[in-house]
Amino acid sequence: MLSVWSRALTHASAERFSWIYERNPAGPVSSWVVRDSSRQVAGAASVFPRELQMGNTRVRAGIAGDLAVRRDHRVLGPAVMLQRATLDACDSGRFDIVYGFPNANAEAVERRAGYRVLGPVSRMRRHLRCKAALSRRMAVPLAAMIGPCLDLTARTLGGEDRVGRKYSFRLEAKFDERVDRLWTRLCGTLPITGVRGAEYLNWRFVSCPHKPYRVMAMYGERGAELLGYAVYYVRERESVLCDLLAVNFGRELDALIAGFLRHQHELPVDAVCCRYFGTRRLTKALRRFGFRERREGSVLFHIPSASPLAQADLAQENWYLLDGDADL
Repeated sequence: MLSVWSRALTHASAERFSWIYERNPAGPVSSWVVRDSSRQVAGAASVFPRELQMGNTRVRAGIAGDLAVRRDHRVLGPAVMLQRATLDACDSGRFDIVYGFPNANAEAVERRAGYRVLGPVSRMRRHLRCKAALSRRMAVPLAAMIGPCLDLTARTLGGEDRVGRKYSFRLEAKFDERVDRLWTRLCGTLPITGVRGAEYLNWRFVSCPHKPYRVMAMYGERGAELLGYAVYYVRERESVLCDLLAVNFGRELDALIAGFLRHQHELPVDAVCCRYFGTRRLTKALRRFGFRERREGSVLFHIPSASPLAQADLAQENWYLLDGDADL
């Protein structure tokens, strides 16, 4: 698998293999390889275990990912064979659902293999500093003069300085039992989403070997009760918001988004973005703070007839999936 990765996946490494495949707290990863006529491995694919919460029911999910085929075998045959193997594993009872956030090339393969479209992925983006974007359209001195004025207008209209001042925010080194208590309080009230306990979150974000995730926690007035958190990392002057959870989709969610944005204004970043699929309550909240939305790909899925999800309402409004619930 590492040999195929080295030729087909830019993010692959032995360190990443150890992290995902050998230390995943959700359980063992299921992987398949396809061989050519000389018995050499021509491609590989995996399904990463992920527990989903549906009301008071835990669901065994798998996230399709790490599809890699050697360049000299990049016809549909090997790739489709690998993806059909993931569907067979689901149908045999290993998973209650297999889903993925594929790129355009992988989406074509997964659809050919039998995956169905669950719904469109939203990419939400908010500019914090306009100078860089303006410099691509006008002279740099003019962009430097206009940019700060637009930034101040966006911040005023975004409203992050008017919301949530009674809460406290801290960057934390890791998740602890407070997030377990928060999850226990919320899990039966949320749309279908990934289980968010401290063990999984610390593995998924804090111990990740290839992205420098940061955790921002929101506390109540006395600073003891955890009311929400946001996880992000910075790449090329852009903050990528990967997970977000608040005690409700109302006042506390607005406070968390506002506190997160105020923190981002202190960093050398020009924009904030996130990838999301699910209830419009989150996208509406982000739009209130000046985020703009565009569609970017789809979530694909497969559910066997014996799954507890087979009779569930799978409308987009009944989901809550961010990058923390996506492929790794």
